[in-house]
Amino acid sequence: MKYLCLIIMTSFISCNAQTIVPMNNSYWDYPEPAYLKDTENFLNKFVGTWKYQNGNEQFIIILK
Repeated sequence: MKYLCLIIMTSFISCNAQTIVPMNNSYWDYPEPAYLKDTENFLNKFVGTWKYQNGNEQFIIILK
């Protein structure tokens, strides 16, 4: 039982979380493992309905 508790405790100590990095950083500026997050609303300009039309052909993309 003591060994089981020791193994569980060391597994919790050795865990590490991802680092949250803003999207405006260069590719080589962030450590591994990292999570790129849109902290400055860079991607909001792409949200909406996008429509391409060429004659009778239509292509509609909806980004939420």
